[in-house]
Amino acid sequence: TDPEAAQAWAFSLPEGEARRGALRNIAGALADTDPQAAASFAASLPPGSTRNEAMASVANAWAQQDLNGALAWVKQLPEGQEKQRAIQNLSYQWAQTDPMSVASYAQTLPPSNTRNNLLGTAAGQWAAQDPKAALDWASSLPTGQGRNQALQNVLSTWARTDPAAASSYAQALPPGQAKNQALNNIANQWAQMDPTAAAAWAKSLP
Repeated sequence: TDPEAAQAWAFSLPEGEARRGALRNIAGALADTDPQAAASFAASLPPGSTRNEAMASVANAWAQQDLNGALAWVKQLPEGQEKQRAIQNLSYQWAQTDPMSVASYAQTLPPSNTRNNLLGTAAGQWAAQDPKAALDWASSLPTGQGRNQALQNVLSTWARTDPAAASSYAQALPPGQAKNQALNNIANQWAQMDPTAAAAWAKSLP
């Protein structure tokens, strides 16, 4: 395949979803073989949703083969929507490798959906490795949506291995939406593994 010919063809398409999809796919495919060239191609696109999607596609493909290289590239991007999309696209792979680093990085960000999503992703992956440590960390976060998201993900992940322990912790949370959501998430996880035990637990709730 000729990347330059593919790019020329994509640019010849009329504005719309087909053009955006083609440019996004070209960026992702190029990143499989030459991520730096793919990053340059994505950065050369006009600002807007097409460029944001292409940047995110490059981040995802680059992270699959060289996570540290992808992280270094994304972190130096200027602040804005394209950086946020790129970070979120590689956050799952990053959190699988080093959830504590994701957690630390997320806490340097200003309050935003990106920060909340990163906290949640880090918490879920951390809980898969060490639920108690992840829970201690999530509980120490400042009150707000980021803390709620982190706690929800920890408890949902913990419920896959020890639903009784996760439910005991959730029941001790203060009354409110976060507690209700945690209990719902645990119930769903538990019901998939042991419907009879989950039903008995649900009946015992106040």
